[in-house]
Amino acid sequence: MEVNSLNKVLQREDVKKYIIALKEKSSYSDIEGENKDLFGKKYLLFLYIDAIFKYLVIIENTEKIDTYLNNLNILFDKMTTYNDIENGVYTLIAKSVQKELEIGDINKSLSRDKILRYIYNKYVVEGYFYYGFSSNYIEFIRDYGIRKEGLSIDENIKNINNIFIKHKTSPICEKESSITDSFQLSLYFSFIGPDFLEKMSTNNIFKNGKYDDSFYYTKDINTLYNNIDIYGKEKFLSSNEVNELKESFKSLWNKFFINDSHPSIALIKRNSLNKNYLKDIDEIINDKKIKLINAISMILEPRYVSYDIDSDITNFDIITIPSYNDLTKNNIELLDDNKEKNEDENKNELGFGKVLTFVGIIFITLGIIILFIYTRR
Repeated sequence: MEVNSLNKVLQREDVKKYIIALKEKSSYSDIEGENKDLFGKKYLLFLYIDAIFKYLVIIENTEKIDTYLNNLNILFDKMTTYNDIENGVYTLIAKSVQKELEIGDINKSLSRDKILRYIYNKYVVEGYFYYGFSSNYIEFIRDYGIRKEGLSIDENIKNINNIFIKHKTSPICEKESSITDSFQLSLYFSFIGPDFLEKMSTNNIFKNGKYDDSFYYTKDINTLYNNIDIYGKEKFLSSNEVNELKESFKSLWNKFFINDSHPSIALIKRNSLNKNYLKDIDEIINDKKIKLINAISMILEPRYVSYDIDSDITNFDIITIPSYNDLTKNNIELLDDNKEKNEDENKNELGFGKVLTFVGIIFITLGIIILFIYTRR
């Protein structure tokens, strides 16, 4: 995969338009039983970017991505559950591989095996682990690598910790670095970084109903100040303590140029970690009772949501993507009426009827996400 290919796709005007439209969607917010509690509506953004990334890793050829993007937009418009979206993405990937390999009937046993083996080779054998971080640390990580002991604690963070601990709030603790084979989770941590904000988020600081936790994404320090005022009243802080928290965060904002930060992800080749295989791949491919979409899910699902590294990692590529503000700012015209035309032209591509029958696909469950978050602390 070309290192800059994801950023190039996300910079496309049509993609930006759809992401803005996606931000406005509320139809996913009240789905019962879905794994939405951690991310809320922002989970749609992670699903969308992840679907594009999977295509770029598996197919690689960006010249053929237009049809995929059109069908992806239709999928997100039609589906009303996260599970249906994930199933649909797997269907689109299978169709894309079918075209790439010029395979005939996708339901034949030999075609099924070729598609699965191709996806496995591209996404696992030749694929990546990920380390999500904020661009504030990009030069440090390029120079010193992904360090086992993690990033050092700033003096301002120590001041914040002293107040948090005094008022029975989890401190922003130093942590060892961990990586993951889940691109979605690396996206999450790259968006909410830098490191100290990530620690605050995983400790659920300023994240209950009283607070506005949008600042983790927008980096709006005034929203953070309002949260500190609420926190001060809730925890009976002195005015000096409230001011000290604000001044410490202000110093961090200025020191790390947080307003200018954007998500960054290190791509670590799986073969450098000796993790470029699945022990059960032959069982997945050879068991014809496993439906194609279910088998694709089993190959693409994360196996190492939190993988503690034994030593510093210095061999990797870094991709950067637009910030949350750049992706979602509404300064361009929303999608026009061509959506219905595209839907009519491409509706047969998706095979929605088949997609909806494949229920119970394993992808990123809330339990896995929580496990990753708590082990990443």
